[in-house]
Formats: sequence, C-alpha cells, structure tokens
Amino acid sequence: MIKIWLKLLAIILGFMVGVGLAQGVDVREDQSVDLEVPVDLVLVPVTVEDKGGKLIHSLQKNDFEVSEDGIVQNLTYFSVEPSPLSIAFLLDRTIDDRAQESFRQNMRALVEAFSGFDEMAFYEFLAVTKKLQDFTFEKDKLVKTISKVDFVPVVLPGLSKLMPVVNSSDLDNAIMTAAYELQRRARNRRKVIFVVSNGVVSFSERHDQPETRS
Repeated sequence: MIKIWLKLLAIILGFMVGVGLAQGVDVREDQSVDLEVPVDLVLVPVTVEDKGGKLIHSLQKNDFEVSEDGIVQNLTYFSVEPSPLSIAFLLDRTIDDRAQESFRQNMRALVEAFSGFDEMAFYEFLAVTKKLQDFTFEKDKLVKTISKVDFVPVVLPGLSKLMPVVNSSDLDNAIMTAAYELQRRARNRRKVIFVVSNGVVSFSERHDQPETRS
C-alpha cells in the first residue's frame, strides 16, 4: 500500500513539474517581442558604358551586384527607366545676332526633347549671372524666357578705334553658379548644364577652369 502511494505521489509530482515547465515556456513565449529596425531604401543611379564610351542597354537586375562592407545587399527594386533630369540653361548675353536667331528658332525643339519629368531653369550671364526662370516643368515658361534676355554686343566703341571695349563674359563663374544651384536639387536627379556662349571669357574670373571642373 505504501509503495502504491509513493508511486502516485511520484506521478503527481512529475505531472506538477511538467506543468510548471510548460507554463515557464509559455511565459517566456508570451514575453517575446518583435524588434522593428527602420531601413531606408537607397537609390543608386548607374550608367554603364563600354570601352568606347557608348551606353550599354538591355541590362537586367541579375547583371548588377551591390556590396556594403563586403556584404552583398539585396536589390529590392530595379528599373531601366532613365532618372529625371535637372537642366540649367546658361545663355551668354554677348552672342552675335546669328547665334541669337538660331537659339530662338531651336529653343522650342530643344526643350521639347526633354521629358515631362525633367525640370529646367534659365540663366543669362555677362559679368554677373542672373536667373531669369527658376526650375520648372512648364516648357512654355522656359521658351518665353529668351525674350527677357538683354543682349549686348561683344565689342563696344571705345575712346578710339584702336582701343575698343570688349564685353567679356564670366563663363566659369556662370557654370559655378549653376553647379551650386543643381546641388540643391533632388539627389535622384541627373544634373545637366547647357551653355550657349561665344567663348570670350573675362580675365576677372573668380573661379578658374580647374576649380570649375572639379
């Protein structure tokens, strides 16, 4: 009889220990939390060229591999669509009449060549660079801006025929101004500076060519 009670007691104790362990597991499982880590989607615009400098098309997701600290990252999004552009038009006020007329005639076709996702701004420059039209998607605004340009002759009559006054332009400074403006546009946009000039550059440039190119 004593042996039977001991067996029953052992079974009961074993059952209680099992229940306790199960409850302990349930408690630990109930205390588990979901850890959420914010992850930013990073866009990496790329341009692939061959040895001759020509663009390579028809590339797919499997043709690319992105690594960070030696670890290959998962590409969650891939698109072969071109990135939108931010274009800064720079117009030299000293271009001759023929160049002015050519630019007026071709301005519409030039602007229409860009997509509706591309934004454009218009600047005129001489000694000072002036923005005539801020970045806009409205192509008509940009085309009409050319009528606001105050053109001047490159050579003005001086005190004598031997000492003419030359209206030279600060070309490098104008490019630097446009570059600063483009830096403030969205990072996913490709930047373009379109220059129309006669190439007569002022000697008073604040930014020389090596600095402008950098």
